[in-house]
Amino acid sequence: VSDRHFAVLCEAIGRPDLPERYPDNEVRLARRDELAAELESVFREAPTDTWIER
Repeated sequence: VSDRHFAVLCEAIGRPDLPERYPDNEVRLARRDELAAELESVFREAPTDTWIER
């Protein structure tokens, strides 16, 4: 995922803080377990249809 796409995703899910913590693909890959846990906690907050609509 490009840095731009990641930033757009983070805005859409209400987590604009994540690009600062995971600024590029290298960091996102190195910390993928941590990032996956962050994203999973967000996506569990609403049904899939909610996220698709965004």
